[in-house]
Formats: sequence, C-alpha cells, structure tokens
Amino acid sequence: MFLDEMSFCRSSAACDGDILDGFFCEYTTRFSRAYAPFYARLSQDIGAKPIDAGLRALSMDCASRGE
Repeated sequence: MFLDEMSFCRSSAACDGDILDGFFCEYTTRFSRAYAPFYARLSQDIGAKPIDAGLRALSMDCASRGE
C-alpha cells in the first residue's frame, strides 16, 4: 500500500517529512479516520497486530506538526 511505503520512507528518514506532509498530510489523515473501523475489525478477525499501524503513525505525526 502506498501509504505504508510513505510511513516507512518517513520513519527511515529516506524522505523529507515536510515534503510528505505538504503533499499528503490531509489525505492521509482523512483516509486513516475513514478506514480505522475497517482496519480494526480486520485486524481483530484475523488475529493480527493492527494492520494500519503505519498509517496511523503517519497521520498522527503529520497532524501533530499542525499540517
């Protein structure tokens, strides 16, 4: 998933966080909110750790920057 790749890119410092935020923060935050119930249910049903952990981290990080 593209957003997981963005999360990895930011966490590994391979990408510039300010550029990612400028282009994708609003979209990432809306996507994370919209699909959080689906990902929570899917994670519970398959017995996995939260499969949207990278997405949530990315959206919380950019939101905390005030984007």
